[in-house]
Amino acid sequence: MRLLSYLNQLATIGGSVHLVFASKESLYAYLNRSGFFDYLDPRVTTSPERPILSSAHFYRGRADSLVEVASLDPKAVGEARQDAVSPLVTALSKMYGEGKRARRLLNSTFSTLGELVDNVYSHSESQLPGFAVLQAYPNRRQPAVLIAVSDSGIGIPESIRRGLRKSVRTQSDAQLIIRAFEEGLSRLGRQSGRSCGLPRCAQLAAEFGSTVHVRTPSADVTLTPTDSLEVRLEATIRTPRAELSGTHICLEFPLDQ
Repeated sequence: MRLLSYLNQLATIGGSVHLVFASKESLYAYLNRSGFFDYLDPRVTTSPERPILSSAHFYRGRADSLVEVASLDPKAVGEARQDAVSPLVTALSKMYGEGKRARRLLNSTFSTLGELVDNVYSHSESQLPGFAVLQAYPNRRQPAVLIAVSDSGIGIPESIRRGLRKSVRTQSDAQLIIRAFEEGLSRLGRQSGRSCGLPRCAQLAAEFGSTVHVRTPSADVTLTPTDSLEVRLEATIRTPRAELSGTHICLEFPLDQ
């Protein structure tokens, strides 16, 4: 999702963007199957050339471990804004089965993803579409399901700064991201009722042992559940290697519970 967003952002500012693959196998084939080329800006050229027939379009909905890329079009209205959420939760439910804990996870995930998707429309301030996708990795040493919601907007820290200005001027972008997840801090203040999908992400992660990866233009933060009895997350902060607009959130759910 980051690569797709990044390439589309580059295409909008002009110049020549060319993506080179070693062959039509492996990564190229996977990106075709996941729907990457369906939403790649037509001004981006590729070698080999992008597929004439999209595997994602042909096989959509036929894989339990993959929910193909869904576009979060800023022009969408009403129920169309939430069409991406149900397939993600349905796929997750097939992997977690039955039981009270699984139902609680799925209910929490549905609410959380709904708000994250709504944030793309409400806060990104971008005319470029956002994206959502799910991929399961059952054969990893630590099996997991990853759900990503991505946009090309101004990012969480800039959104908060535009609203709160002087009250947050001494805080770094990483600190603002952490406060947004821990306290519900938004451009309208703390616990304003907006951006409540972010603290719900943190609560979901803490309760179910999930990890939250957050990437914005100037901060890369990973929130990991601690081993203590207290329900909280520990932050790891990195400096991004390249300028990438937007907010990119990935929820990583372990499958070995």
